[in-house]
Amino acid sequence: MAISLAVQWSRQRRRKNPLVIEKTQFVTDDRAEISFKRKLRITVRNASDDTIIVGPKTRWIEGDLHVDTVEEHYWQLEGPRGQRNDDWRKEANRVEIAPGQYARTWIGLPVSAVQSEVERLVKSGKAGAISVQTGAIGVLQINIKGA
Repeated sequence: MAISLAVQWSRQRRRKNPLVIEKTQFVTDDRAEISFKRKLRITVRNASDDTIIVGPKTRWIEGDLHVDTVEEHYWQLEGPRGQRNDDWRKEANRVEIAPGQYARTWIGLPVSAVQSEVERLVKSGKAGAISVQTGAIGVLQINIKGA
């Protein structure tokens, strides 16, 4: 098992990650029915020529950003009107992201999270990462770093 993990890791390190972060966004929602009042929303684009099956088993890898999140992360595919129109499909723990298509997930943050601090950690690349189980590629690690 250790050998296969090492081989998978070395293959993963040489290959460019096909899921490219396009946007990170600090989200506040204080409605009573919302469990996570602060979130870091992460939008990715499939930069490959193949459809990528993502999930289940997307998880957060700790960095300097303190999180208060769920064990299993859900994804949303962009809807027919596109992500620029904020059109997103229903959340699912497994999605198929077509070439060029956008998808997003979120990380739950403590209510005390401060936008400027979250944005500073994201920009510096120290926030953390998400580990994404994909169909044919295996496990991808997406380091959370904004522009």
